[in-house]
Amino acid sequence: MRCRIWVNQWFSTMYQIIKQLREGAEAEGLSLHIIGTSTNQNVVYQKVCDEFWEEPKKGISPEDYVEWCLTFCREHQVDVFIPKRHMIAIAKRKEAFTELGIKVLVEDDIELLENFNNKVKTAELFKSLPEICNVPPFEVVTNVEAFKLSYEKLKQQLGKSAVLCVKYAVGEGASSFNIIEDGPVSIKQLEMSEKHIGYEAIVEILGSIESFKPLIIMPYLKGTEISIDALKTQHGVIAVPRRKGPGRLQEICCSQELINKAAVLAERFGFNQPFNLQLRYHEDTLYLLEVNTRMSGGIHYSYYAGINLPYLALKKLLGQVVEVPVYPPDVIDLVYVEQPVIL
Repeated sequence: MRCRIWVNQWFSTMYQIIKQLREGAEAEGLSLHIIGTSTNQNVVYQKVCDEFWEEPKKGISPEDYVEWCLTFCREHQVDVFIPKRHMIAIAKRKEAFTELGIKVLVEDDIELLENFNNKVKTAELFKSLPEICNVPPFEVVTNVEAFKLSYEKLKQQLGKSAVLCVKYAVGEGASSFNIIEDGPVSIKQLEMSEKHIGYEAIVEILGSIESFKPLIIMPYLKGTEISIDALKTQHGVIAVPRRKGPGRLQEICCSQELINKAAVLAERFGFNQPFNLQLRYHEDTLYLLEVNTRMSGGIHYSYYAGINLPYLALKKLLGQVVEVPVYPPDVIDLVYVEQPVIL
């Protein structure tokens, strides 16, 4: 059996995901033909694709992009589509892909996608899920005056020594994340891995325009971050938690407590495709960071727990039974190193 899979614009870690898809498929006698696309002609995952094509550049509307995707699927005889770019717009037209005989690795529930792709809506939903984690206090602002008032409100609530941070309500990764310094930013900030900005500087930036996209202000959570990649199957939820240590250290820690948190989320909201739950400790209390309604950029780490989550997600999408695997009993420490790839 041969399956033609299209992966549109993704993180560079799709390089690892594709290799794991191939390994899982080959072990079960399934031949994969991988088609990759991106606006970036230097993206590394093209090296593990059988075909690679250029996507429309940035600026195309989500609706026009979906039409381009449908045409691309017809022209390239796609069997399975694994989207990331304009994922929600694609989900809204999933039926059109189904009519072409194409299986799409994206949730059917549009409300679920829209809620969990907005950090404010996600936080409101999690207020009723204390068995998973706590929700940190936060404020949402769209202009500089509201920012100053909310900043002061949180300082009074949490204490003047509390460190606050900001990020957009809708955004990917940590691109808009900044830790706010009450005093002037020092030269030491150049050596820190996280972005820092002075209070006066951010007020000046936000005050340069009348309004901006919804911005979340919340306490900076200083503890260990937990990332849980998960997939709901016919026999239960498979979840692979990992702790993000200092530097490049990642620790796979398949504790039943953390696995259960992903299971509660999947059952409560009906996740049917891969998802990712991100949490973080602060003073021994576990708080919500965000939920990704797709494979995370780090899902390939699950492979080192003996669990090939990308392939299991493909297997489920193709209508095959997926068993819950045996979890490793011990913590697995991982580090990574960049490796040059000739394009």
